[in-house]
Amino acid sequence: MMFPPRQANGESEGGGLYLRLKDGESITGILLGNVHVFYSVGFGADTRVVGPGEGGKKKYRHNFVVKEGQDYAVRIWEFGPKIYDQLSALEASGWELNKSLLTISRSGSTKENTKYTVTPNKKEPSEAALKAMSSLPPHELEHKARAEAAQTTDSSEALPF
Repeated sequence: MMFPPRQANGESEGGGLYLRLKDGESITGILLGNVHVFYSVGFGADTRVVGPGEGGKKKYRHNFVVKEGQDYAVRIWEFGPKIYDQLSALEASGWELNKSLLTISRSGSTKENTKYTVTPNKKEPSEAALKAMSSLPPHELEHKARAEAAQTTDSSEALPF
C-alpha cells in the first residue's frame, strides 16, 4: 500500500514514538544513549531535514525513557538549542543525565509563546528502575529519508532529470 491510513488523531506513522506535550503538561524520565544532531528547514508538517551548511536550523534528538502505567517506554525527544543549553548546563554542574530523573514541562500553545523547561529531580530512581530503563533498546534517531538518501545516492551520479 502506497498510502497507509493515517491515525485517527492525524499523526503520521511513528507519531507515538515521539515525546509530545501540550500546554501545561510535564513528563518525567531519564535520557538514554547519546544526542543526535541534525538540521532542518520549515515548521511542523512542512519540516524537512537538510545537511549542515544548507540553511537549516540546528536541532537535536535524544531517547527519553518514561513510565507508562507499570512499564517503561522509550520516546524520541526532539528539541532545539535552548533545551540543549539547559541540558549542557545541568551536565556541567554535575548532574548525570543518564541516571537522573528529569522533568520536561511545556507552557504555551503556539510557536510564538511556547517554552520548555527541563528540571532535574533530587529524587533518584532505584537501582532496579535504573537498570530496567537503561536496558531498553533505544530508537534510531537519524531521519530515515536522509539516511536512505545518503546510502543510495552517489554524488558522482547525474540526476535523471
